[in-house]
Order: sequence, then C-alpha cells, then structure tokens
Amino acid sequence: MLASVVAFPTLGSAENAGKPIVIARDMDLNSLDPSRAFCDTCQIYLSSVYDRLVDLSPDNKSIVPMLAKEWSANGDAKVLTFKLDPKAKFSDGSPVEAKDVKWTLERLRNIKGGMAYLLDNVKSIETPDKETVVLTLTAPNSDFVGSLTAPYAGIINSDAVAEHGGDAGAEASSKDNAEQWLLANSAGAGPYVLESYSPNHELRLKRNDNYWGRKPPVEKFVFLQTKDAVSQTQ
Repeated sequence: MLASVVAFPTLGSAENAGKPIVIARDMDLNSLDPSRAFCDTCQIYLSSVYDRLVDLSPDNKSIVPMLAKEWSANGDAKVLTFKLDPKAKFSDGSPVEAKDVKWTLERLRNIKGGMAYLLDNVKSIETPDKETVVLTLTAPNSDFVGSLTAPYAGIINSDAVAEHGGDAGAEASSKDNAEQWLLANSAGAGPYVLESYSPNHELRLKRNDNYWGRKPPVEKFVFLQTKDAVSQTQ
C-alpha cells in the first residue's frame, strides 16, 4: 500500500537518507485539515503527519499503542480509558495532552466532515488529567477502538490550530476557519510535517526533527500531480 511507504518510519533505507522520494500520482486532495479531509491522498498525508491514539500492527491483525501507551474498557465496554504516552509531543515540541485529544475528536464531530460518523457512538469525552482520556459510548461497540486507527482520527495540536481560527464547539461547522492555515502548516505529532503545498501541482513533506518516536530514514517526500498512469509507474 502506498500509504505505508510514506507514513511509516520503518520503511525506506539508509541509502535513501537525505534524498527526497518523488511520487507521481493523481492527487485527489480535498483538504489538508484532518477534520475535513476525505480522499485517498488525504489518508497518506494524515498518516504521515498526524499520529493517532492507536495504530494497526504491520500485519493489520491487532491494535497497537501510538499516542496512547495503554487503554482499557469497563465491564460493559461502554467506557474506554486511554493513557497517553508522556513522551509524545507535537512537531513544535509541545506535549500531547488529553485536552488535545478531546478538542480533536470534538472538532471532527462538530465540523461534520466526511468522517464525523466515526464519533456517532460517543456520548462524552472527559479528561481527568493531562494524560488520561475517558470516552463514554452510547452503547457497547467492540469495533470502536479500531476506528481510532483511521488516519482521520489523527490528533491535532489544539493550541496551535485554535490560535489560527480552529474551533471545536457545537457550531464549529460554521465558526471554524482554520482550514486555510492548515494548507500551509501542519499541527501533528507524526514523523513528518508539511513543507509546502501547491494545489493541483505539488505536495512536500519533510521529516519532523522533533518526532518523539523512531526517526524515519527518508528525509523528504514530494508528491507531483499527474493523471498520466505511465508517469505514475515510472
């Protein structure tokens, strides 16, 4: 899968270090905002730039820790508690905290973008401390934690985006105006950050020098827009 080639620091090799990998593809980007993006290329971008609470194992058979180092469910599986990894930090060096998770998920739901349905089953989101997030569901859902592995559930630096027009309140669909800022800036905790984006032409990602996880071997990725299938395979 192309997304795995881009998103995960385990891929690539030492010989590619320092050299950009150029990928020609028909970019179908509708947005670079995690709460609004809904496309194939969006998934590649979001997976590379925005770490999630949990991830899928390389063989896609199990759910593994990402920003959350552990999680648990109560007896009827309606209350899920996530404990954040204290080492996790955003690309600007600030820590990933429970408030960021709450803000991100509420913004995703309230902007009412294409993936807002992921949170249809969430009754409440509580943050008893900086490293704990408690999600209460309207009904038991054994698949819910798995849905949080989706690229669209990437956690956003709430302070950074709120400073530039982001809103997670009930009227976010009309009040939030951070989408334009997110076309030129990223605010995630993933292995890459946005370097530049020229719509219908080029998308550039560069390595996040503040990445809290394993350093990815590939320094830069460049996506070039093309509708030519031959060019895409060269």
